[in-house]
Amino acid sequence: LLVGSEGTLGIIARVIWKLVPRLPSRVAALIPLPDAAAAAAVLAALRAEAPSLEACELMTDAGMELVLEHLRRDRPVPRAPVYVLAELAARADPIEELAAAFSRAGIDAAAVADDTTSRERLWTLREAHAEAISAAGVPHKLDIGVPLAQLPRFLGDLPAVVAVAAPEARTFVWGHLGDGNLHVNLVGVDPGDERPDDAVLHLALDCG
Repeated sequence: LLVGSEGTLGIIARVIWKLVPRLPSRVAALIPLPDAAAAAAVLAALRAEAPSLEACELMTDAGMELVLEHLRRDRPVPRAPVYVLAELAARADPIEELAAAFSRAGIDAAAVADDTTSRERLWTLREAHAEAISAAGVPHKLDIGVPLAQLPRFLGDLPAVVAVAAPEARTFVWGHLGDGNLHVNLVGVDPGDERPDDAVLHLALDCG
C-alpha cells in the first residue's frame, strides 16, 4: 500500500524481482528544438521508429544555460528553447533506429553519443539541474504531470502565470517527456509565499 509522497511511505508485503539482461549497445542524443510541440513530434518519431527507446527527457533553455554556467561547460548543440535527451538501448547497435527517427521527425542537428563517456556527459546536463538550481537559490519545487498533448500549452502559459504571482521568480523546467512528468522549480521567491505554487498547480489542472 503506497501512501502519497511518490511511494516513499508504504507497507511492503511482498517483493518480486524481475531480472532482465543488460543491454550492451547504447546511443544517446541531445536534440535542440524550437518548441514543446516539436519535442512531442520527436517523441512520436522515436516511439514509431525506435523500439529500443529507453529514456526521453525534456529540458528548457533556462535550465540548460544555468547548468552549463554551473558546470562551466560549453554548449554541445546550438542554443534552443527546448531540448530532448533520448537514449536507446539494445542487444545490437540501435543507431539505425535513431537515424530513422531523426529522418521521420526532420531532425538535422543533434549531439549523438555512442560511448559511455560521451553519453554520461550528455546525461550530466540533465542530472545537474537540481544541483545548479540549488546553487542559484532556495527553490520552490513542484512535481506535476500534464497530458502530452497539453505540454505546449503548459510551457507556453507558464512564464506569464508565474510572472503574475511572483514577478521576481526565475522558472526552470525539466522532466520526463514520455509521461508528461515535469519538475517546475521557482527561484527567487520567499519560502513562505505559496502564490506562485498555487498558480502553477492551477495551470496544471487547467491542462488536464
